[in-house]
Amino acid sequence: MQVEAILNTVDTAIKASYTEFTNNIYKVSPLADRIFSQRRVKPGKPILVPHVLSKGGTAEWSEAEDGFTYAKPDTIFAPALNWAYVKNTAFIPVEDLELCREEAEVVDLTTIALDDMLKGTKELVHTGLYTGSDTASPRQIGGLQSICHASNTYANIDRSDATYAEWRSASTARATLTKAFLDVEIDAIREFDDLPDLIITTPTLESAMVNTWAAPFQVIQSRMNPQISWKGLNYKGYTVLADPMCPSGELYVLTMKYFKVQTPTAEKLFNIERFANESTFDGVRMRIRQTLQVVCREPKLQRRVTGITTIAT
Repeated sequence: MQVEAILNTVDTAIKASYTEFTNNIYKVSPLADRIFSQRRVKPGKPILVPHVLSKGGTAEWSEAEDGFTYAKPDTIFAPALNWAYVKNTAFIPVEDLELCREEAEVVDLTTIALDDMLKGTKELVHTGLYTGSDTASPRQIGGLQSICHASNTYANIDRSDATYAEWRSASTARATLTKAFLDVEIDAIREFDDLPDLIITTPTLESAMVNTWAAPFQVIQSRMNPQISWKGLNYKGYTVLADPMCPSGELYVLTMKYFKVQTPTAEKLFNIERFANESTFDGVRMRIRQTLQVVCREPKLQRRVTGITTIAT
């Protein structure tokens, strides 16, 4: 096959693999589906998450309709997140391509190389949504374990400092999860006059909840792909979904409207690029890259439970 024909066939295979990849990255993880459905394009850096500890002002009855006073907020601080960069590569040497006698063989060869590259990328991103830390080196996306904490540094704010108590979240160790304890976690968010809208746990713990609590199921539709849905647990009107990427023994009670994935440009996510020098053709190089960060504007409305081994009534 001529070089031009090979490259055209490779491009066709890349397009098909990209479509399958973007479908699967949301299908496997309902958390990824929810976070990536709330995308915001914001050029420049660092990513700022403006936060007001106290908005000031007091509602009061008055003898007149005028005479307003305006109080400056007690403390304004600006958490800052830097961009994280995820990247991966694949290479098909010319020696392998020369063995191909028809387009289907080039497609198969390209698909194998892409599958390996995309699988690794998908697993890295999914794991990062839970275990990633914006203070790690090299920098990662800020995952739930980093966000749901009371005394670590998140978004450049040291939450061990009592000044920033409202920027804290909560992580509680609990060997036995009961309905009463889950209610406590939900009520901790309701106390802020808000409601959680997603509870994430492992498939093992979700199955145990279904069997022990005899809770009904409900079908949850993907926000990124209308052809994807999950069978979730309905707990008192709250959705409980099993995520195979959720760390063992953990459960998260989340208020998802305060999460966004931010990117510096509006180009499609996880774009695959292909490179080849036709004049000195030695093979096909492919790469995937994405600049992004996961931002949570209200850590205090997110809860984490760890160390769960048993579900009880």
